[in-house]
Amino acid sequence: MSRLWLAAAALLAMIAGPAFAADMPLKAPPMVAPTLGWSGWYVGAEFGAQRSKSDWTPTCIQFGGPFTCANPLNALIFFPGAPDSAASFSGTTGRYGIYYGWMYQANDRWVFGAESDYAFHHQTGSVPFIVGCATAACTGGAFGAGPFTGDSSTLRIGNDYSFRLRAGFLVIPDLQLYVAGGPAVERVQATMTCSVTGAAGCFPTTTQTATKNMVGYTVGAGLEWKVWEHILLRGEYRYADYGTWKQNAFVGTGIGIEEFANIHVKSNTVTFGIAYLFPPPRW
Repeated sequence: MSRLWLAAAALLAMIAGPAFAADMPLKAPPMVAPTLGWSGWYVGAEFGAQRSKSDWTPTCIQFGGPFTCANPLNALIFFPGAPDSAASFSGTTGRYGIYYGWMYQANDRWVFGAESDYAFHHQTGSVPFIVGCATAACTGGAFGAGPFTGDSSTLRIGNDYSFRLRAGFLVIPDLQLYVAGGPAVERVQATMTCSVTGAAGCFPTTTQTATKNMVGYTVGAGLEWKVWEHILLRGEYRYADYGTWKQNAFVGTGIGIEEFANIHVKSNTVTFGIAYLFPPPRW
């Protein structure tokens, strides 16, 4: 009889064991924290170097009054050899600034957005003559053969601003290759001095300064690395062309000369930046 009870107990255990195990709660797998991707607003600081090139090309040197460059008598009588010179300035300077923008990660490969930046830098170039009237030929030798002193032309390249659209490709999830482009503004200042001992023999010696916010475009490309969830590092190259400024000096002053010129400014810039990425709001 005891053997019969033992066999029945063993059979009952075999039947009830799997059913009891099926009713036991299973432990859920650990949750993986979702990645925030590249979407969100960001703000950062940048530093680097900019190489600018500016071409100052005179288009007209005139006496003023009733005689203008449209009248051939002006050139023949007052400035038969003008314009007799041009100027080109180039140089490299440090550049630093801030940038801010917004990005949207469309899928696992493409990121789109827009960005603005404002940067500080200054570069100055100067020549010891009035651009367009530097030699005795300018006035047909009316003031002797020179040497002439006191005249000068100075060009100062200042701060710049841009607004750019950007598109990026994720080489790997945390590394983005992007291109960007849009309108850009450069602050340019031209200063000219015409001396009584200069090529035009101005009387009295007069200095005049004009400032222009030149509007052009910029295009570039860069690499951006998502070091941590909210920290972005970048390296970028950009080219900018700020168009042509139709500059003039001494118009209406009555000192004996009026100068008109085209000033064309362009630049190449390399920058490095670090930014903080704010995650998008979770509704």
